Amino acid sequence: MKFLSKALPLMLVILLSGVTALWAQPQFVPPWAPNLAPQWAPIPQLPGVSYVPDLGHDLFRYGKRFYVYR
Repeated sequence: MKFLSKALPLMLVILLSGVTALWAQPQFVPPWAPNLAPQWAPIPQLPGVSYVPDLGHDLFRYGKRFYVYR
């Protein structure tokens, strides 16, 4: 019983620290300089999809999501 009373708080701390990691969301880091905004161009064949033509890699926007292919 002594072991359980000492181990239970430790197990709760480990469990709760793992649960907070599950709530973490991946952050989007834009592949352009912070002071520049990309010039989006629509793709005529795909309605709702835009891309940045003058960037060193492929950057697409569909709805509120960004897709980067390097």
